Amino acid sequence: RRGGMDVEGEVKHLVGDIKRLGAPSAAHDGKIAVKFGVLFDDDDVAQFYEALVGTLRAAKKRGVVHFQGQMLLKGAHDDVDVVLLNVRCARQQGLGLRALSHPGLTRPASLRETMRPRSRRAAHGAA
Repeated sequence: RRGGMDVEGEVKHLVGDIKRLGAPSAAHDGKIAVKFGVLFDDDDVAQFYEALVGTLRAAKKRGVVHFQGQMLLKGAHDDVDVVLLNVRCARQQGLGLRALSHPGLTRPASLRETMRPRSRRAAHGAA
């Protein structure tokens, strides 16, 4: 966190940086894209993010951006496109960033549902 900003806040800020530095790309169906090297070398980006690569990975996991590979490294991946996915459309529908991840997947209503303790009987193998 930087200045009290959480991951969601950094991802939202990243969207603005990609819009500012990128341009619509014919190779990506008109979606806004920016080269990783351009993003990484930008002075404002360098000053804001403590860990740009971590923020990019979080944004990718949330379905906000797309890039090839799991992680981007300065120098080796400078020419890799970071593509902004359709964030505006989801926001117009009242969806948060998490709802953008994979359309076919749904999250459990609460973490408790997925972490219910097993009963004592089941834990000890009793019938």
